[in-house]
Amino acid sequence: MQRSSTGGSSIIRTQSMGTTTTAAADGSMRITFGKHNGKTFEEVKGSDNGYCQWVLGQEQCNGQLALFKAFLQGGASNDTNNRFASQSIPPHSSSYQPPRPSAWHPQNNNSRPQPLPTFGDYAYSAPPPATRTSLSSQPPSVGCGLPTYDPNKVTKPFAGSMASYQTPQPISRGPLPAFFNQQDQSATYRTKSAPAGSYKPTPASNGKLYNFRIEVGSNNTLKLVNDDWLPNDLWRALISFETPILMRSARGVKEFIINETLMPNASREKIIDKVIADVRKIPGVAVVEPIPKFVLSVLSSNPIPTEVIPLPDAIDVIRPPLKPYQRAGVEFALQRKGRCLIGDEMGLGKTLQALAATLAYRTEWPVLVICPPSLKFVWKDQILEWLKNEVRGDEVQVVMTGKDNVLNDAKFVIVGYPLMNNAKFQTRPNGSNFQVVICDECHAIKDSKAKRTKAVIPVIQRANRAILISGTPALNRAAELYNILYCLLKDFPSEHKFHERYCIKEQQHIGKGRTVNKWIGAKNKEELYNLLTSRAGTIMIRRLKKDVLKELPEKNRIKVPLDITDHKAQKVLAEVQEAQKTMRELSRDSIMNGSGQRTEGFLEVWRKTGEAKIGAVKDYLDYLLDNDCKMLVFAHHRSMLDKLEEKVEGILHVKGSSAGKKYGMIRIDGQTPQAKRPELVKKFQEDDDIRVAVLSITACSEGLTLTAASVVVFAELYWVPGTIEQAEARVHRIGQTKNCVDIHYLIARGSPDEAVYACLKRKKEDTSAILNGEVETLKTQESPIRFGKRTRQPDEDLCDLTDQPEPPPAAKRSATMEG
Repeated sequence: MQRSSTGGSSIIRTQSMGTTTTAAADGSMRITFGKHNGKTFEEVKGSDNGYCQWVLGQEQCNGQLALFKAFLQGGASNDTNNRFASQSIPPHSSSYQPPRPSAWHPQNNNSRPQPLPTFGDYAYSAPPPATRTSLSSQPPSVGCGLPTYDPNKVTKPFAGSMASYQTPQPISRGPLPAFFNQQDQSATYRTKSAPAGSYKPTPASNGKLYNFRIEVGSNNTLKLVNDDWLPNDLWRALISFETPILMRSARGVKEFIINETLMPNASREKIIDKVIADVRKIPGVAVVEPIPKFVLSVLSSNPIPTEVIPLPDAIDVIRPPLKPYQRAGVEFALQRKGRCLIGDEMGLGKTLQALAATLAYRTEWPVLVICPPSLKFVWKDQILEWLKNEVRGDEVQVVMTGKDNVLNDAKFVIVGYPLMNNAKFQTRPNGSNFQVVICDECHAIKDSKAKRTKAVIPVIQRANRAILISGTPALNRAAELYNILYCLLKDFPSEHKFHERYCIKEQQHIGKGRTVNKWIGAKNKEELYNLLTSRAGTIMIRRLKKDVLKELPEKNRIKVPLDITDHKAQKVLAEVQEAQKTMRELSRDSIMNGSGQRTEGFLEVWRKTGEAKIGAVKDYLDYLLDNDCKMLVFAHHRSMLDKLEEKVEGILHVKGSSAGKKYGMIRIDGQTPQAKRPELVKKFQEDDDIRVAVLSITACSEGLTLTAASVVVFAELYWVPGTIEQAEARVHRIGQTKNCVDIHYLIARGSPDEAVYACLKRKKEDTSAILNGEVETLKTQESPIRFGKRTRQPDEDLCDLTDQPEPPPAAKRSATMEG
């Protein structure tokens, strides 16, 4: 029991077995939710007759609302010792005596069936936060267990990520809210011991819905899936009451609400084992696949943080000040003791959040910043901009070559991924470990066999604080998440176990009768999303621009079909199409992920596609530049970038002459010196006559802010959806002031472009389900503009050719590729 003072009146809060009741010192019950929060039942009854009449008109309610209704009906006293006065709401105790059977089983009651007690009746009812928003995965109580879902009050999936207290549900995506809220109120349920009734059980805790779903597959194989991880108070409620499994069947999916009689204090593993055993007794059920033990073990080893850590005072002097969701991101990092993944969508200020979090660990500096080489000077500029009261320019070291040494007086040491292979950059000058590490674009450590990964992971694991940053933690498939999770979570399983659970195993032929097993795609996506995100109390906080930056303009993606009409280009395209035929005759798998000539053969076809469509691309850019706008033009191959630069300069010269101006452009690719990039970015951002930036899609998809543009053109596509989204985010981010951002995908008909585009769409569905908790598609509209005569329908036969994660190192170094 604890006593506190609110507004001059004394409040007593008692807690037992996960249930909290708030009362005044005189024993009178107080409401802890809604507009009457803090008032006693007597005060509300005497001051708001309309509200009281509304409560009395509710046929089905539970939790505190049921108590208040009972009080208004005269059926319960306004006393904290009578928490469960209603027979339909038994006391929350493992030693209680059940009420009369009629209250439990509607068939024994001659009157209208009463609702079964729900977990909401025993929900933890915490008071709303005072001023600071808590980042606990358990949101503040909004009363009565929330049996209904109000999308108008949901600010999106992460409780505490907004400044508002209006966060009744952390689950705004996925099948769970849809299941409970799209059903007809008269939906029929049947239990083992009770006939059909019109009650609607809603397991809830602290305003949060939970259930297990059992998916029915082929051959009567069932898969048990937990849509959300249950907190301890709900587990206590779960094992304390005797109510049978409730089942509903719809659209081939059976939903089970689990509330089995189990021994108190049973482990989660035992509960699941018991449920599986009961499910196996259902006629026709052959096999049940449980949630793996390693998942439950990881959750047990990484408990949900509940303590709210105060932000360091130094954060308040950062200018411009942090936005509310950014402050929430810093709180998230501090709650997890400085070990987390900030996975916000690109353009939401992840760098600022990471730097702000390091201020809480000032005594453990210096900070090691590991990032792509192209972003080293970007990091230096941002450190000096946002932490100028803490760090001088000579205290930020950018390591340029392997001959450099870490400086003794450096407060920030910035090292590119390639140089992390050098042991002297993995420790401080005195040989001790870096205690605070920031790992930017951490998807760079996705390949366990890569030297950079082997060098970086131990550095992260040895550090007390490790803040990983990526807007696209999984660029292609679920397998890419393993090393991020392994770095940060205790007791994480082997990579093989992870792959078996969350990836699709495919045997691929590599020639001469040899085969190799590859892990592709994603499965058990909902479970992986729960394991990854803050909702499970693990490592990642992720917010989307559409949720937290309402002021950002819409992003319009436009698919622009290009018909190749130039005679020379048609000849090149004919060569490409002939190569496609040959490649189709080969094994699908040898094309997808093979090595050597086959892979390089596909890359050569891809390069020639760019050559074939350069004339049509030039015509389209000419058309776009008739408008008064700035644009980014992305391509991949160096030969394509060279031709784009030539064509764009010609277009700008003509248009500038007619307007009496001298229009210009910039180009940034893998050969642009790192120290020169910030200068080029500044020129594009500030000079109105610099109309176009020609950019390498791989060298410029990360870390650059080019919000002066409002148009993005992909002259060539790239088969990794995360890279495409990173490139789009150079424009669609904080600082964008235009009313609309247009993204143009230029796709040559009858070419590998169509296969790459189809593959992008499919991979986007996988990665969004894992990271965002919902399946999203690459939504595009087809442009009404036509260049040349349409000769054929889109051909997606080569979609499988683009399922490889990225070109092999040898192909990357090829002279035909952008470096």
